[in-house]
Amino acid sequence: MPITLTNLGNIQKLLRNHFSAIDLFERAARIAIKEGKGVELANVYHNLGETYADKKEYENAIFYFDKVVKLANNASIPFDPTNTYAQMAEVMKKQGRIEQALFYQQQVLQITREKKLKVG
Repeated sequence: MPITLTNLGNIQKLLRNHFSAIDLFERAARIAIKEGKGVELANVYHNLGETYADKKEYENAIFYFDKVVKLANNASIPFDPTNTYAQMAEVMKKQGRIEQALFYQQQVLQITREKKLKVG
């Protein structure tokens, strides 16, 4: 169920119906928490962060992106936070917080090197 709600939220986000998207993502998050689905929860939080970034509500975006990073640091949840770090860097850059943007881009670089990825 969280995946379906997340997919619906992404469609609403594309339609720029941010309020509806946030509502769907929050419902998905509650279900993922209840069902103990860490990867799905990280994905939902990432989408919430992106939605708030689209709305230029950067502090809310950072709040949810930070939740993703905390979940990804849990060894039992196999979620790659590379994209989340990149999104956080963009939010920081838009706020003029260049040092923080640099920090998050360095995190992307570190992960890509550790995992021997060809992008990053």
